[in-house]
Amino acid sequence: MRHARVRDARKDELPALAAMRHRLAELLKAKDPNLWEMSQDEMNRLEQTYAEVMDGGKGRILVAADAHDRPVGMIMLRLLDSPRVEPGKMGRIDDAWVEPEWRRRGLMRELVRAAAAHAQERGYKRMILDWSAKNVASARCWRGLGFAPMIVVGTAPARDLAEKKERSSVIRSESDGRSK
Repeated sequence: MRHARVRDARKDELPALAAMRHRLAELLKAKDPNLWEMSQDEMNRLEQTYAEVMDGGKGRILVAADAHDRPVGMIMLRLLDSPRVEPGKMGRIDDAWVEPEWRRRGLMRELVRAAAAHAQERGYKRMILDWSAKNVASARCWRGLGFAPMIVVGTAPARDLAEKKERSSVIRSESDGRSK
C-alpha cells in the first residue's frame, strides 16, 4: 500500500466520508441505472449514520489516509447478529470506496483486511457484501479479495410480471442446462 495507511475514521472526517459515499452512488447509478438507490433522506443523513456506527459498538468505519492524513478511501463494517441463520454473527461491508487516483495500490485489500480482523476478533465468522452484477471492475475487485457470489437477487417491475400472461414453457436450469 504505497503512501497510505488504514486507521479508524474520525468525526471531523464525516463530511469527507459522506462525499465519498455520494461519489459511490454516482458510480453505481452510471454502472446500472436500475439498481436500488439510497433514498434522498438517507443520503442527507449520511454523516449522522456514520457517527452512529462509530459510536454504536456494532461496527466500525475505517479510512485509508494519504501522507497528509486525508481520507482517500473508506469502508464501513457493520456487525450483524441473527439467530435465524448460521453462522449468526456476520460482518457486513458497506460503503466501500477508494478514490479513483488511489486505486490499484492495494488500499481496498488493506481496508478489507482491517475490517475482517476487527470482526474476527469479536467472534464474527463470515464477511458479506453486495456488488452490482453490471459493475465488472467491482466484481473483479471483490472476487480478487476472496469473496464469492452466493445469492442472486432478481428484480422486475411488478407491472411487467402481472401483465405477462404466458411465459416460455421451457425454463433452463442454471445448474445443469437441461430443460424442465
